[in-house]
Amino acid sequence: MSSKIKQILDFVSRNATWILGILIPLYFLGFQIQFVNTLALITAAICFLTGLSGIILYAFTNIKFGKHLAEGDDGKMNSVERHAVMDLAGKIFQGVLISGAVIWGIIYLSQFSGSVVP
Repeated sequence: MSSKIKQILDFVSRNATWILGILIPLYFLGFQIQFVNTLALITAAICFLTGLSGIILYAFTNIKFGKHLAEGDDGKMNSVERHAVMDLAGKIFQGVLISGAVIWGIIYLSQFSGSVVP
């Protein structure tokens, strides 16, 4: 298999989950049930944030300026630099989770602020 085709398949397999996680909930926004609309908005927002974190992590680890920042002047990643990159990846993921929780709270409060939940 050609390396270009393999790169394309790798890209599609990496990003298909979060892209479908945005597109499928958009279908459910047409429903008349308010709770379904709320869950669809929350799901789409969290999948968007997950994709955004993947793009940021890709930019930091694979693009030339990010790679230089991660590896240092010698061009090799030692154990301390590897730990720093993994720590950064964890913090990006934590940021996605916190942003998702904030978005969930905002959407939930805006949708149901005037109604009483039984």
